[in-house]
Amino acid sequence: MTRLPPHPASPPRIVEWPERSYAFIAHRLPLADVGPAVADGFARVEDWLRRRGLAPAGVPFLRYRRIDMAGTLDIETGIPVEGAGVAEAPIGFDRLPAGRYAGLLWSGPYDSLVAGNAELIAWGGRERIAWDMTPSPEGDRFGARLEPFLVGPAQEPDPANWLTEIAIRIAEDETGHSDERLLPVPPSEHSA
Repeated sequence: MTRLPPHPASPPRIVEWPERSYAFIAHRLPLADVGPAVADGFARVEDWLRRRGLAPAGVPFLRYRRIDMAGTLDIETGIPVEGAGVAEAPIGFDRLPAGRYAGLLWSGPYDSLVAGNAELIAWGGRERIAWDMTPSPEGDRFGARLEPFLVGPAQEPDPANWLTEIAIRIAEDETGHSDERLLPVPPSEHSA
């Protein structure tokens, strides 16, 4: 049987997401350390929820708050829950904002997700999508940039068959509406 290399399992698309509550552990670390932190973070959040009789209300995900690929990332290992709980270090609670998200499904091991993110961002550039993101000297700060893990090692032993959703919230305009085409048309496209 021929194994497929990591690849998109769906074309990029725009979807409306409702607000969702979640429990999380925050991490600041370099990209190379994400893998071990994610496994440990999810296990700790799941254990904390279980000991308090709280059931997950969805699949685990990473939320990227700040990205500096040459430095560190601020991420959260999160698990959706019904309603907000009471934070108890190191566990916090927050809400993913409602809105329009651009996303795609990615098939392959977790270490291939950088390529999946690059593909989604390149598509967004071609479509002139404005992300809910603010550049800063410390890295890009995102309103909501996520990787929900739909199929992973608990369900499928072969990493080639893992399935992750990659999603980035689209910026809202001054009226509070999300519009996937908020970026100005480059000057070269005005003259035709």
